[in-house]
Amino acid sequence: MGEDDPGAAGDPRPGAHSTRGPRGGSGQPARSLPDPAGAGGAAEPLRPRGAQSGSPAARSPGGLGRAGPDELGPGQPRCARPSLALHPLCGRNRGAVRSRLGPPRVDQPGGLAAGRGGPTAPLPSDGRGAGGPRLPPRLSAVSQRKQRARLALRAPLSTPALPRPVPVLLLVRELNLGGCERDLTRLALGLDRSRFTPHVASPHPEGLRADELRSAGVPLFRLPLESFLSADVWRAGRALLRYCRQHGIRIVHAWDIPMTLFAAPAGRCGRDLKVVTAQLSYRGFYRGWEQKLLWLTDRLSDRVAVNCQTVIDDSVERFRMPRAKAALIYNGVDTAAFRPGPRNRSLLPDSFRQASLVIGTVCALRREKSLETILEAFAAAGPAQRDWRLVIVGSGAELGKLQALSRSLGVEALCHFEPQTAEVPAWLKALDVFVLSSTSESFPNGLLEAMACGCAVVGTRIGGVPEMIEEGRSGLLFPVGDASRLREHLVRLADPALRADLASAGAQRAVERFSAERFCQAYEDLYDELLADRK
Repeated sequence: MGEDDPGAAGDPRPGAHSTRGPRGGSGQPARSLPDPAGAGGAAEPLRPRGAQSGSPAARSPGGLGRAGPDELGPGQPRCARPSLALHPLCGRNRGAVRSRLGPPRVDQPGGLAAGRGGPTAPLPSDGRGAGGPRLPPRLSAVSQRKQRARLALRAPLSTPALPRPVPVLLLVRELNLGGCERDLTRLALGLDRSRFTPHVASPHPEGLRADELRSAGVPLFRLPLESFLSADVWRAGRALLRYCRQHGIRIVHAWDIPMTLFAAPAGRCGRDLKVVTAQLSYRGFYRGWEQKLLWLTDRLSDRVAVNCQTVIDDSVERFRMPRAKAALIYNGVDTAAFRPGPRNRSLLPDSFRQASLVIGTVCALRREKSLETILEAFAAAGPAQRDWRLVIVGSGAELGKLQALSRSLGVEALCHFEPQTAEVPAWLKALDVFVLSSTSESFPNGLLEAMACGCAVVGTRIGGVPEMIEEGRSGLLFPVGDASRLREHLVRLADPALRADLASAGAQRAVERFSAERFCQAYEDLYDELLADRK
């Protein structure tokens, strides 16, 4: 017969037998197949098992949405009967092997797999039930299982939402005075309790911040950790994981370097725990072995919280911290406690209350605060300084040295040293100008609180200070250790109008950019981001 001749029975219908083989070879007739309708009868296309003549399954011989003989487009191969088409799963030519198709998934149109939340191809059946198309008999049982697994992976898995509120564990070495302790307490008290439940763990859960947390109902957990060079580390690690299991903790957040070195490896051993560590100061000031361990904790952590862009850049460039893991979250200030108001000098000595300008600072008296720079600039102001006063609030090892320096500069009577106090907002409101003279800072809380209280601020151009102060708009900057430049700024700030403008702009910037609410919201967003990543 020619290429356009009909089948052997003389039937021109597409379903009739053809002399061309299933692969389209010419001159090689196909192996004869039995006629299901009897000799000379019309061949009826195979129906899915159990399907009726007029059903959709009967009209679609492929059973999986594959075009039947009447639906082939131009250029597509025509088969002698549906059983000779390519198998829709394995892609092999079934030859004379008859396809045995199970019924379609009537209860789930479009092949929706139960519980999977989305459309997928019907899963293969093992031949014992009507669960979809059967795999060809030539496939072994192992191959059939592999094929079913591949099809099951096509279905999108719907991740169940976590129950709210989500427990979060915050870790810090101590709970007394200090920047990390203050920020941790601020976050624990400010988290949205409908979304997160804060827990706090510390080897030393005593002190001012511990009392604040207990009074607010925040659970405190004592870590049995006294030394990193003993078996305490293993005991504390097991205790931490046990506490996390008992309370359903999902996020472990370390706030200082000792807890970062401990919590990153310990938290990574926990199941379904997300680990957040902190880099809140320059890494170059740490010891060599600490820097090497921090390189490791960077990679064990899910995110590293950093409080200024300058520290991120330094940590990435010098210590290879992965930039993608850095989360920039500026410190926040409690604008309810630290807010602008009239200057109140009632806390000052009597001889200070009528001064034309009161300059001061509030900090721990440590070497890196470089408070001698303030004393030298104050003494160098000349005759104008005789009507000024200097107030230094804080305690520390440098107190004796600073008092001796004030005597040698001849300004002892014009200086007042106030010990460490909890009445920080009241003392800030007694100052006209607040000076930060540190040689090393990340994002200093003291300067931020002074801005919020309405002081005109002057700070060193170090760390995140330029990110906090807009030069000439919300404050003034000077190079580290440059007492001469600081003196010039103090002379300028003797002008009440300039002082008022800088103070007003600084207070507004503190509220708009660095409030405690924005601080807490940023950490809540970070936690939500980590919880959404269920890897």
